[in-house]
Amino acid sequence: MMVYSFDGRKEVYNRNGSEVSQRRLVLGDASLHLRNVTVGDEGLYTCTVLITPEMAFGTTQLDVSVQPSVTLLPELPTITVGEERTLLCEINRFYPKPIDVVWFIKKDFNPEQEAVSRDVCTGIPLPNGDETFSVQSRITLWATAKESDAVYTCQVRHKSYKTAFRTNTTLTVIEPEPAYRSPTVIAGTAAASILVTVAVLGAVFIHFKYLQKVPPKVSEILVPEMIFGNETVTLICNISAFRPKQVQVKWLRLSNQSLQEKEHCSSSECIPLQEAGEDLSDMAVNKPLKHGRLYSTVSCLRIVPTLDDDNRKYRCRVQHGKSKPVIKSTTLRVKVRPSYCQITSLPHIPEPGKQLVLCCRTEQFYPRAITLKWFRDELLVEQFTQFGPFQDRGGLYSVWNQIELTVSKNDHKVVYTCRVYHESFTGFKELSYRINLQGMPPEVLWITSDPAQPEVGKECTLNCHMNNFCPDTITVKWLKNNLQVDNGVSSSPSILDTNGRYSLYSFLKLTPTRDDHGSVIKCIVEHSALTSCEERSYRLHLVN
Repeated sequence: MMVYSFDGRKEVYNRNGSEVSQRRLVLGDASLHLRNVTVGDEGLYTCTVLITPEMAFGTTQLDVSVQPSVTLLPELPTITVGEERTLLCEINRFYPKPIDVVWFIKKDFNPEQEAVSRDVCTGIPLPNGDETFSVQSRITLWATAKESDAVYTCQVRHKSYKTAFRTNTTLTVIEPEPAYRSPTVIAGTAAASILVTVAVLGAVFIHFKYLQKVPPKVSEILVPEMIFGNETVTLICNISAFRPKQVQVKWLRLSNQSLQEKEHCSSSECIPLQEAGEDLSDMAVNKPLKHGRLYSTVSCLRIVPTLDDDNRKYRCRVQHGKSKPVIKSTTLRVKVRPSYCQITSLPHIPEPGKQLVLCCRTEQFYPRAITLKWFRDELLVEQFTQFGPFQDRGGLYSVWNQIELTVSKNDHKVVYTCRVYHESFTGFKELSYRINLQGMPPEVLWITSDPAQPEVGKECTLNCHMNNFCPDTITVKWLKNNLQVDNGVSSSPSILDTNGRYSLYSFLKLTPTRDDHGSVIKCIVEHSALTSCEERSYRLHLVN
């Protein structure tokens, strides 16, 4: 995609916020400045400089990185001796995808930080709707008195950081409430010590033989911040710290009927009377993991939502043994980016003293809410006429917003801008129209040959393409070694595009001889918007 071009008279921008300083350009500095860089700007950039008949180019790779936001939860963890607790490190909205997460622990009896790998579960980075990624890492703790005041650190290494980023929290361990000791209890305890010992040994035996059941902890369903229609999205449910291993995960796409059912509780973990919906469990991927004595599962459901899924509930139901199922739900908000967004003018070529209508057409978007604003050289235009938004049979919306003005001679080079604000954009989309009362000079491309390598004694066709010019009157001449050539010259009809600009091809057919090797063929273009002729050259390098 061409980002910026300049032909000595006219600048063309195909990306908002791109700029080359004209003051620096005359000094030989053609640096390209990009404002508001996004992930989509990453790629290989080529700068081509043409000073007829010489040409040179250079390339550079632009790498974009987005620094993540890192949150360690809970902020002040407290745990009772003998209990279990999970610390969660959330790393959100980063780019590029590669990332490294390591946990460290620092205890009073050991002042050095130690890397921890046991009982750590780090997920796979998952895409958001804006080309960034998010990931979660967990560490499961079993508290002892020695763990009190231990400092747990989540370390994140990513391309966007010069050094590793660290966030930490201090664990507080408390003793269980002591039992009340009366004289009677003390005496009874001494008498029953043998029975207690037997009971404890029996409990230990049963525990290790049959394993104590631990119910799962189920996260809320994780969804990308932006969900677009007809684009793949992944819903994630993290199920952690349970035993035994067997767990059943069921995904449902609820129907309108089930959305109206009354549930007999107020929490997100309650069970509805019925689950009338489409069972999507076969589409889900469940990734079981073992962490010490407990198990975890990451359940991922990949779907391609449509407009029917807007405001639709998706439900994840987790059944562990015979215990009460845990249910988590999320409601999708589906968006569709406009498929067509452009300014059109009527007439195509403005004239002083006559009316000009500029129409900003934004079509095939969702949801309905949209705002369009017009600016004249950055000043807000108050008067406009809007048609729509109106809905088509597919449920998408379109809107036309236009302004009318009477063109004066002073309007030459005035820029009218239409800004489109919609939920599917990050910020707004900006379209521009520059009034040109002096015509538009042609963009003259390089001469090409068919076949690409001309041969002695075989006919070849040289062609030169001119586009984006108005009015349509244009003169093209062909020269061979500075002598005009008339035989074999032809041109295509001028073709008008939707912006009121024309394009044309000019051809030269010839059958080279040995004497033509090294000859210079020139295409000379004359147009009313050009201050001088535009020239392109082609040197014949013949084979055979």
